[in-house]
Amino acid sequence: MQKSIERKCRTMNKAIKHHFGKRIKKRIKLPNGWKETWLLILSDGQKIVFRTHAIRPNIEKTVILSNNKIMADIYNREKFFYESVNASLGTPICPRVLVVDGTGEYYENAFQISEFIEGKSLSECLKNDFDEQAKQDIYFKIGALTARINQVEIDPGHEYVAGRGSWEAHFADKLRGKLDMLVTNAFITAQEIEQICNNVRNMQATHTRSFMHLDIRPHNMIYRNGDLFLFDAEECEFGDPLYELACIDMEWNYWEMHDELLKGYQSVASIDLRSGLYLYYKLERLAMVLDMHFNRGCMNSFSQFYLNMFQEMKESMLSH
Repeated sequence: MQKSIERKCRTMNKAIKHHFGKRIKKRIKLPNGWKETWLLILSDGQKIVFRTHAIRPNIEKTVILSNNKIMADIYNREKFFYESVNASLGTPICPRVLVVDGTGEYYENAFQISEFIEGKSLSECLKNDFDEQAKQDIYFKIGALTARINQVEIDPGHEYVAGRGSWEAHFADKLRGKLDMLVTNAFITAQEIEQICNNVRNMQATHTRSFMHLDIRPHNMIYRNGDLFLFDAEECEFGDPLYELACIDMEWNYWEMHDELLKGYQSVASIDLRSGLYLYYKLERLAMVLDMHFNRGCMNSFSQFYLNMFQEMKESMLSH
């Protein structure tokens, strides 16, 4: 393990020297789930965030190269999201991405380097610093900020959407991919998946090209002097903003004042949560959560709660 860390530090130094012409004076490991994220302080005092992904040891070089290509594409898509949102909103709320490198020449894994945003994790502020009024104000602000992001639309000719067909068909395929993971658990059958996905294809979304972050939650936000900053947009998409709100809704344990968040959203843009598509968007999120809990070792006290919610929602869709 120690040798692996030392080797990564050497190649990280090589990558920084190549892209910045500087050396690393200090490195601090940041918590970030399955990814490796480091705060690097460079020789001139510049602070940057180095993000990469963990690769299992002893896998073939061709697999590493394929993974690096996939991750570099994700990092570049995230970069596009940040740049577009910052430009459209007229104020920087997302970090500026400085480098995306998937070559494997200077560091073994694809990586992204962005500016470091000073401030405090919003989740810590909500837990330790804010009174009820401050929480109410911040949830309203999160909702308004989300709506402002969703007001930004991608050009229909852009490569991210030009060849995908309709949003509804695109999402039906996405939903099928998540539901297929649950067939072996007997949570759903192939026939039920077919019916549900056909239902989605026959629906029509009001908006189909909105920018969506899809992981808006306090852990992915920085608070500084009343301002909010948003990062970790690896799941970003371009489609129906109702999908964004469905993802937020499924993070139910974070939203103490979900109604206040919706008020903030509706202060900027109208949204119809009675849309039939909204339930299908929530079903897709639930399927992802169940896969993580029951197939990928993430089970906890909420697992049965999520499964019950999934079964109730599934039965409701199949009965109509």
